Amino acid sequence: MYCDNCDSLKVNDNAKLSLSCDTTCPDVVWYIEAPNPLTGDLNECYTKARRSPPIEKQHGNTEYTVPSQHLKDSRSMLRNIIVIAYGEDIPGFAKYIIPIPGPDTAVPADAPAVPTCTISPHSGTVLDPFEITCESMSFCSTGCLYCFRTDTGKLLHCSYTNVVKPIFLPLGDEKNNHIVSVVVTVKNKHKTATSTVVTQVRKSNFSTSIPSLQSAVEDTVDQLELQGLLSGEALGQIFTSVSDMLNSEVDQDQKDAKAKLREQMLIKMTAVLQNCPSNTTQEVQVTAEAVAGLTQLSDELSPAAQEEAGSLLVNLSSYLRTITNKLLESGDEDVVQAATPIVEAASNILNVSSNKKVSDFLLAGINNLQCALLNNKKLNAEPAVIDSGQISVYVNRISSEDMQMQNINVQKKGSSSFSVPTLPPGIVSPEEPVDIRMMSFEKNPYAWKDENITGTVASLSFTRMDGTVIPVENLLQEIEILLPRLDVGLQNSTVLDLANFSTLMIDIPSAEVTLVLKMEPSEDISFMVFLGYKVYPNNNSYVAKTRLPLENTNKEEKLTWVLSPKDRKGGAGVHYLLVKPIVKPGVKSVNATVAVTSIAAQCKYWNETRSSWSEDGCRVGPLTTPLVTQCLCNHLTFFGSSFFVMPNLVDVSRTAELFATFANNPVVVCFVGCIFAAYLLVVVWARRKDLLDSTKVKITVLKDNDPLAEYRYMLTISTGHRHGASTTSQVTITLLGTEGESEPHHLADPGKPVFERGGMDLFLLTTHFSLGDLQSIRLWHDNSGDHPAWYVNKVTVQDLETESDLKRFSNLFFMKTAKDFQDGHIWFSVISRPPCSTFTRVQRVSCCFSLLLCTMLTSIMFWGIPTDPSEQTMDLV
Repeated sequence: MYCDNCDSLKVNDNAKLSLSCDTTCPDVVWYIEAPNPLTGDLNECYTKARRSPPIEKQHGNTEYTVPSQHLKDSRSMLRNIIVIAYGEDIPGFAKYIIPIPGPDTAVPADAPAVPTCTISPHSGTVLDPFEITCESMSFCSTGCLYCFRTDTGKLLHCSYTNVVKPIFLPLGDEKNNHIVSVVVTVKNKHKTATSTVVTQVRKSNFSTSIPSLQSAVEDTVDQLELQGLLSGEALGQIFTSVSDMLNSEVDQDQKDAKAKLREQMLIKMTAVLQNCPSNTTQEVQVTAEAVAGLTQLSDELSPAAQEEAGSLLVNLSSYLRTITNKLLESGDEDVVQAATPIVEAASNILNVSSNKKVSDFLLAGINNLQCALLNNKKLNAEPAVIDSGQISVYVNRISSEDMQMQNINVQKKGSSSFSVPTLPPGIVSPEEPVDIRMMSFEKNPYAWKDENITGTVASLSFTRMDGTVIPVENLLQEIEILLPRLDVGLQNSTVLDLANFSTLMIDIPSAEVTLVLKMEPSEDISFMVFLGYKVYPNNNSYVAKTRLPLENTNKEEKLTWVLSPKDRKGGAGVHYLLVKPIVKPGVKSVNATVAVTSIAAQCKYWNETRSSWSEDGCRVGPLTTPLVTQCLCNHLTFFGSSFFVMPNLVDVSRTAELFATFANNPVVVCFVGCIFAAYLLVVVWARRKDLLDSTKVKITVLKDNDPLAEYRYMLTISTGHRHGASTTSQVTITLLGTEGESEPHHLADPGKPVFERGGMDLFLLTTHFSLGDLQSIRLWHDNSGDHPAWYVNKVTVQDLETESDLKRFSNLFFMKTAKDFQDGHIWFSVISRPPCSTFTRVQRVSCCFSLLLCTMLTSIMFWGIPTDPSEQTMDLV
């Protein structure tokens, strides 16, 4: 259903509506809901159902006229007019909302020539309705289009009426006293003017908690529905403001409540749009911006909310497609602005969802957007491009002559690109334009299908102006597709010494992948490359061989060897690569090296018939690098790639050969030998310290304990590590609690030395009764012996009957930090290990040694080997 004259409707005009159907329209019954307030006995019934009585019924026609008297009533009561048409013999209905019409009054002689607008109230919340009124003026004597945007560019509303009520505004800037500036653009047939109104918009008074905010939102929506003013645009304004508040909150305690609120708002938008579809590109844009805001935080988007949002995007894109199809001429800019938040919301959902139903929604929505962007698209104009987050969309309409050697891309790092060769005759009609549709996804939209697809996924199709697909398949010249790899890590290459016929071990992860080998020789020489499967290759035994540089190829391909599964003849597993230089007769070897980078890749396309990824008609190209996969295919559809940059493997069986080159490469051998020697020396020292610590692990029962005392306390006394920390004095301690204090006890053990530097001594002290909550201790010594000074690090008293410790926060924090550092730090604990720990010093030294060697091994695998042995360096990472 659409309105023929609602764009410039005045109160004295009749509104003319028409019904459009895909086939022959059935017999229908038209009516409008009475805009007048309800009275009488039916008031309660209609109010409960949130409806109004039907009036102005009309049967059997596809056109309907709303008399001007009802428009006057709508203007005076500021209520929209709701028009409904339902099938007389078949189920189903259509609904259209006529906005409040503009005044039809004569323009005063002294009316201003420029627009002036006012807003009320001057202060409110995001859930309060505002009203913006623009004065009648000579500027709008023939009618004007009023568009309302915030000063940040966010669209709020567009209509041909000079009074907008209600309009809901976003939250103002807290740093600027919550001030919101609304820019009103007024456009007549010849000129455009602007006016700015300012108001204060704060958070809702009920936004302190999510449940109270949810209740306030429901009350506002219910009030709009009772007034007959509820529409997708009004909900879009409200929900955009609410989503901004939710997205700015960092309180994790209300995460579930926020997720539930988002889901309920999406459900409400779906229900409202089913009854009141969007009729303009501006309405679609405002509603889609709300969906984008509600889906912004992926961890607050439940599976049900994902499906609801996906369904919403299909509906909004379908409305936009219908709107642009009805317009005789629509500007690309308006359609792109309306489509952009839809793509943004789809990106948000794609980032979190791996559900087939949601993926189908997103792909259907993007397809609708491409149709909308192509409706009324001018021939050979600039392409329409939307790039938002995870998704890029490209459409264009060109003549068949311009189809030759087309390069199609979004001009964005991380987006796919297509190079289309000259198409054979018969595929494209010379007289008919061709519509180009491209999509690029940074995440696989078919993630629900368990396939190893990494990097971007892209789609390209050619269609006619009526939307039918032009089949492109079995081409003699292949289409080039470049699929970037987004999770780029460290690029590794292995340097082989050609003087020693070096061999590289390569572990191929799957039998189906294509192996791409990139060679970079240090000198301009030719060489033979042999590949062996599970055994070392030679001149007579190999699975594949080639000569590099390749002849009759471009510069980028000369030093690249591409081996498909058929070329390798082997399965997954270990392969050996041998590089032999081609030298002149009489020359035994050359002083040169070759850097080798190995890449395993696959090129796949999405088979719609089997709903799976397939490789038929696609192959990996020689321009594949660690950053991008080049696919060469003879047809068009969805394309993706699996990608794996393989680390260099260390051939342990040939390690001894490296030591044979000691004269040429002494640095590494000497360094590794020194590490082993240092390890053995440290292990000897650590073993002696472990034996010494074993004598210190003992709980001493104090001799002056009363045999009848049965209440036990465990004392743990640590002596510091600083120089001169130990003592030879007699140490005494008294415990003080809320219920009394203990007798003085001498801390001594005739069987072992106590209070040595870095030592930990444990004593069992008993009392006749509980001392209550321990408050303090009194610790002193008698200054006897040769070295009476003593540095006490910490004292811990544990009540063994109640298992409570004498601890304050400062003590607890210090003790915990010190213990973790002395016992948990793998390097420092070799020296500071507590004697009672079961993790011995020898074990800790061995772990450190293993960690060091693993670090060196990782560096070899992923950083490569220097070309000049004298310049070898090692980085500990």
